[in-house]
Amino acid sequence: MRHVDTHREASAEAIAAALYYDSQVPGLGADFLRRYDALVATIRRRPGLFRTIRHGVRKARLTRFPYSIYFEASSDRIHIFAVAHHNRLPYYWLERRTE
Repeated sequence: MRHVDTHREASAEAIAAALYYDSQVPGLGADFLRRYDALVATIRRRPGLFRTIRHGVRKARLTRFPYSIYFEASSDRIHIFAVAHHNRLPYYWLERRTE
């Protein structure tokens, strides 16, 4: 199974989203993280399920929450660049691909 590397800012985005949701409704942040982890597991197993949006970067949408995971897959690795809210500026995370 592929190893997952998550950009530090993508990790911070996931944590910030979970904290926000938990501040709105106790337990909702934990649900966000469960769905995030399940989606990452699916990405690891079958990255080709998700459409390529730009230069080999794929987009996987979380269920129930307005967030998507942007990632790139190789034969042995998944690199997650962003956990982005759907209302954020598109492609704000592009410079992370070179870090």
